[in-house]
Amino acid sequence: MDDAFHAFFWSVLVQHPTVLVGVVPPGAATEVYIAPQASAKRKVKAKGEELVEETASALDVIPDAKSQPLDCLKRDYGDALRIAVTPETSFAAITGSHIRVGNSYPWQ
Repeated sequence: MDDAFHAFFWSVLVQHPTVLVGVVPPGAATEVYIAPQASAKRKVKAKGEELVEETASALDVIPDAKSQPLDCLKRDYGDALRIAVTPETSFAAITGSHIRVGNSYPWQ
């Protein structure tokens, strides 16, 4: 795969409406959010303690990223540059369904 192929692939990929391009927010402790398991929540609740959940950091979206070539974005943002999909897209891809139990996402 050469640079021309990467440039073509980038231009096609970022045009998808659920793709986000941005940077890791300053001070973010981790790059991913790991939700506590239901069993851990039950154990804490059974002990009468309060579960302290860390909030997920959100990607700082670059507004005009979809119109910029990848090499320019890499030059401007370096190692902080990230590509992601919306939470709804991730959920559907992982579970195979768009149907959720409850009305909110744990990371919101």
